[in-house]
Amino acid sequence: MTVRPITRDLQLPLSWEETVLREEAERWLARQPPTARARAAMERDDPFDPAVWAELAEMGWLGLLVPEAAGGAGGSVLDAALLMEAMGAALLPDPYLSTAVLGAVALRATQPDPLAALAAGTLRVAVSLGEGPVVTRDGGAPRATGSAAGVVGAVGADLLVLAAADEHGDALLVTAGPAAGGVARLVAEAALDPARPASTVVLDGPVELLAAGDEARAVVEEVVTVGAIAIAAELTGGAAHCLAETVAYAGTRTQFGRPIGAYQAVKHRCVDLLLEVEAARAAVRQAARLADAGAPDAPVLARAALLQASTAGIAAGEAAIQLHGGAGFTWEHDAHLYLRRARAAARMLGAGWRYRQSIALALGL
Repeated sequence: MTVRPITRDLQLPLSWEETVLREEAERWLARQPPTARARAAMERDDPFDPAVWAELAEMGWLGLLVPEAAGGAGGSVLDAALLMEAMGAALLPDPYLSTAVLGAVALRATQPDPLAALAAGTLRVAVSLGEGPVVTRDGGAPRATGSAAGVVGAVGADLLVLAAADEHGDALLVTAGPAAGGVARLVAEAALDPARPASTVVLDGPVELLAAGDEARAVVEEVVTVGAIAIAAELTGGAAHCLAETVAYAGTRTQFGRPIGAYQAVKHRCVDLLLEVEAARAAVRQAARLADAGAPDAPVLARAALLQASTAGIAAGEAAIQLHGGAGFTWEHDAHLYLRRARAAARMLGAGWRYRQSIALALGL
């Protein structure tokens, strides 16, 4: 059985610069086996690797979404998506998503001063956009009481950016943590993705106010839009890796004298996965281009891309486990790591039904 390479160019073509960025990211990540960094991170409480972080800063990738005037590269959302796709294929455990994507977008719209440190790799940021603490302002400094659950990258973070509400329920965006002069208590959560643990952030003390009311809602919407595209790209990269590994295995594993890939049940499963992956990649790139253009429908397509990529990532992880047979169900095999990442990342910014609801409302359904 001849295994044909899976095409990667069914979408609108990338520019020369975008192609170089994608290839450079893949080349850098290929220096180690795909999950070597993730498995090493699983042995530590903090998945952060100072050596990897320093290289990301030196290559300018930490400051990709930081404006040039603030010491960054001034890159595009599509640039970030291409990086995240490559990182998803390698299951990079370091807090790139929370710092260089979510953190950079939140800070550049509200508090640009820390961006130079972020781009240089000396400031790590964690962001929570779900239900957060209540902030009171009784004539003095803002004080937060409450918690935010499921915060990825909070362990070791210098700055926490949290969605919150005042005593009247109006939206706020606040910062806490060492870089903000405050203290937050972290409670470790059961890790669905052990290479990217999440924490519950508990606050009972002073915070800094970044934005309030409509401004806070606008910033959160921008962070969700760019974050959804980045997570969707990561899921697409992981799904594409699972598919490639599964197709290669199906071409060499024999049963009854034939490669298992020769049987229709396996063929059709792989083809269905290819359709899901290509649909996800197309949605991610289109959403990124719309976000870069400031198109009003970018938030809708970003959510649609995340839903499609979540479907592809979970389906590819499950198929990799099942089609690799007994070996696929073992801890030593990498397939379960990709499935864990897909399931955890798919709900990092909220439940899927909320995205479907917002898409339906935007379309007037």
